[in-house]
Order: sequence, then structure tokens, then C-alpha cells
Amino acid sequence: MRITPEALDTLREAACAQSQDVTSFVLGAALDLARSVLMEDLLLRLSLEERRSTRCRAGGSRADPAGASAALRGAQFALVRASRGA
Repeated sequence: MRITPEALDTLREAACAQSQDVTSFVLGAALDLARSVLMEDLLLRLSLEERRSTRCRAGGSRADPAGASAALRGAQFALVRASRGA
């Protein structure tokens, strides 16, 4: 990866502050962001599925079926737990 000397200095300083080498620091940050992006994507997709499911079951009304909400909360919990390495 090509970065400016200033950016590399910033990464080195931050990695040192965390008692990590630059590679571990950068990979850790990248993985945290990747998990966050994937969780947001899944939650958005589940939310869309929940809205579709709600319309189908309620004949187009805005009712909130408990099963869809529970699935959304369960997926969020599982992803948060996985992102913490549990």
C-alpha cells in the first residue's frame, strides 16, 4: 500500500500508542470497519425484508409483526457478539 510519509507517521504513532505494530493496527482497524459495514448492510437488508413481510401479512398496513422485529434484534445481537470475538 502506498501512503504519504505523513500518513505513515500518523499510523506509526497511533500503533505505538496502542502497543501494536503498524500491520496489526491497520488490520485491526480495517476489520473493525469491515464488521461495522457488514452489520449495517445486514440490518438494512433485514429491515427491508421486515417491511416487505409486514406489507404482505398486514395487507399493506404498517403493522409490525413480532417475528420480524425479533429476527432483526437477534441478528444485531449476534453480529455485535461476533465482532467482539465472543
